[in-house]
Amino acid sequence: MNTRVLSFPLALAFIVAVDAGCGQSPGEPSETPVATSAQSAETNLIGSLSAHEWLLQEFGLIGDEDPVLPDTTVTLRFEPNGGLHGSGGCNGFFAKYELGPDGTPSLRPFASTKMACPPEVMDQDQSFLEAMSRLSGIAVAEDQLTLFYDENERVLVFTGVESKPEAER
Repeated sequence: MNTRVLSFPLALAFIVAVDAGCGQSPGEPSETPVATSAQSAETNLIGSLSAHEWLLQEFGLIGDEDPVLPDTTVTLRFEPNGGLHGSGGCNGFFAKYELGPDGTPSLRPFASTKMACPPEVMDQDQSFLEAMSRLSGIAVAEDQLTLFYDENERVLVFTGVESKPEAER
C-alpha cells in the first residue's frame, strides 16, 4: 500500500480547509469558526495518536536511519488525557504531552526507570529518550508515525498496532 506522509503543518491546513468547507455551497460563508476547526484537528490528531501503540522501527539522520536492535522493543503510547508512556528498549518512561500549534508534542516532565541492560541496548535506550526530548515535528498516516527531532534533520519512525482500552492493559 502506498501511503503518503505529509508534514503535520500541511496536514493540519488540509484538515482545517476540508473541515471548514464541508457541506458548504460556493460563496456561502462558513458556519464553522476557525478555532473550532483547529480544535477539531487537534482532537483528530490526539485520536490518531492514542488509537495505537507505536513500535519504533528505525531512527536517526533522515536517509541514514538505523533499525531498532534485534530482540528489543521500543514503544510509545499516547493517552487521550495527555499521558505518554512506553519503553526505550531497556527502561520504561512516562511523561505528559501537549500538542504545539503545529501538532508537535512537547513532553513535560519526563522520567524513566534506571534498569541495567547490555551496553548496546543502553545506548539505543538513551538515544531514543534523548531524541524524545528534542522533538521538532510530527507526521501521522494511518498506521505510521514519524516524529522529527533535531530541527527536522532526524526521525523516529514507528508503526502502529491496535491499542487496547486502558482497562484491558
